[in-house]
Amino acid sequence: MDLEKANGAPRIHEQLMYHDKLTCTYSDEKLIGGGTVKLEEYIVEYMESLGHAMEPVEYTGSCQAISVQEGGSSAVSDVRKHGAPAAA
Repeated sequence: MDLEKANGAPRIHEQLMYHDKLTCTYSDEKLIGGGTVKLEEYIVEYMESLGHAMEPVEYTGSCQAISVQEGGSSAVSDVRKHGAPAAA
């Protein structure tokens, strides 16, 4: 997956033990330009079948990503925070 797709994909945050059970948080993020980053229901069901409690939350956070390879580099900013990458 390239950086833009990976950074914009739905996310699960693994809490490990939370209130004495395996818990994962996730959210459906509405984007400023329209659309939603949404975790598919079959993934939620699969994680629950493995014994994880799936907790929907308002916001899971954002991240920035860079890739440095021979011949150049690239950067992306998370669509959840509506930012843009900048480099010198």
